[in-house]
Amino acid sequence: MGSIDNIFLVFLTLILICFSLINAQNVKNSSIETINVLLNDLGNGQIIESPGFPTKPYPKDYKVNYEIKVNLSERIQQLSSRLRLTLEYVAIDPSDHCKDTNLQIIFPKGELRTFCGLHAGKTMVSDSGSARIEFRGNSLGQDRGYKIRAEIVSSKCSQKFVNQSEGIIQTPNYPKNYGNEDTCVWDIEVPKGKYVKLDFDDTFAINAANDICAEDYLLVSQSGDFDTDVQRFCGNQKPDVIISDSNRMLIKFNSNSVNTGKGFRAKFVEHNRPEAAPARLPELTPEGCPCGKENLRIVKRIVGGKEVDPAHRYPWMVSVGSIRGSPFCGGALINNFYVLTAAHCVYDEVPESIGVRIGQHSLQESTPILKITKITVNDKYNSVSQKDDIALLRLAQPIKY
Repeated sequence: MGSIDNIFLVFLTLILICFSLINAQNVKNSSIETINVLLNDLGNGQIIESPGFPTKPYPKDYKVNYEIKVNLSERIQQLSSRLRLTLEYVAIDPSDHCKDTNLQIIFPKGELRTFCGLHAGKTMVSDSGSARIEFRGNSLGQDRGYKIRAEIVSSKCSQKFVNQSEGIIQTPNYPKNYGNEDTCVWDIEVPKGKYVKLDFDDTFAINAANDICAEDYLLVSQSGDFDTDVQRFCGNQKPDVIISDSNRMLIKFNSNSVNTGKGFRAKFVEHNRPEAAPARLPELTPEGCPCGKENLRIVKRIVGGKEVDPAHRYPWMVSVGSIRGSPFCGGALINNFYVLTAAHCVYDEVPESIGVRIGQHSLQESTPILKITKITVNDKYNSVSQKDDIALLRLAQPIKY
């Protein structure tokens, strides 16, 4: 009887070892590698390639994220530089809507581009200094892979003023139209104890592709720090005189749209004391609203995308992404069946390719992906100007809350 028990124990041990090895292999196959790509040289870019490219296909089930960031030591260069990505060659096993193996490029504003099949020479420019590339392979198909060039697009119009009592700033080519994809940053610093006074000429024409100045715009920080305060301007109405809060002022001009304008010209001078500048709009808290109530009554301003504290303070917020789990946009739950999101996130998608996560505080959390059955995009949405950028997602199952 003892020998039988020993045989059983050995057999059971072998089974447990096999299960452990299988589980370890599954964990290994499902793990996602993260590669940080830092661009710190204006003259040289970096090449991002799949393993074995171009002589060998990428491995089966290969998954990787590339976190790409411009990392320049000079503050004004960091603020004014853009990131350019060029798909020098992409050969990825094709599928309907790229549901299987795919390459995704995600920019900070939520813009997402998905690729599979053959591509070459396509260039994308981000108006910020960062982007994320995700490659998701599977066990079904393989191809040659990808080669992507990441490089910095430097600004030729940015300028730093230190201890200068006055000066002129203007958009490129002024009074002629500025170009596409221009970025200019002006960092103004006058002696301590003084203030910066900014006065615009009458001609002010920054193309307003939409009401929120999402494409071409002018940013002004009265504190000299965009993370602390910022005012945004576009259209044909020149701003009133702007007085800084201290001896510094930070200004940024950005153009993205196809249609351009004459831009602007402004003069800054050092000023002895702050004058009464046009009041900023107060931050209002709606009262008596039956929906959208946060889980705490504490008011704490969040600046620069800091983590919500405590977690799940805004329970109506949702993550919108591919059904495979990669998030690319946000949304808000407006009732137990519908999610409100941006049209540019989903206008060229099909319901089967989109999923949402509800109650997720961190991207590292594992929360269920909910399927949707219908995408309704505002029929007035303009993909070029981004006007009327709104859409509804209908959930396959109602949410209980």
